[in-house]
Amino acid sequence: MGFELPELDRKQTQKAVEAALEKYRIYKYLTFERESSTTSHIDDVGGGRSNIP
Repeated sequence: MGFELPELDRKQTQKAVEAALEKYRIYKYLTFERESSTTSHIDDVGGGRSNIP
């Protein structure tokens, strides 16, 4: 390989990552994402007058 990675400042990198995660937590808290349900919806509606004399 003909390149080298730069030396990272651990404290500065940690602050940047924590700031990004905090921003993510805030956006996740403030936005509402409706998830689709995996079960069908059952109505309690009767079928009419069946088996009634």
